[in-house]
Amino acid sequence: MVEKLKEAIIGDLKQELREFKREVRGTLEGFRIAIEGMKTALEITNKRLDS
Repeated sequence: MVEKLKEAIIGDLKQELREFKREVRGTLEGFRIAIEGMKTALEITNKRLDS
């Protein structure tokens, strides 16, 4: 009985961790896209200032 309860709790924790990892991955991907956009904007601004 105790072993089944332990397995159930560990299974729930593993599932929660997987979901958390997916959320973090998605957030980091959003940051990557935003940073790339800012980098492009800065490059364009620098080109305009240089000319």
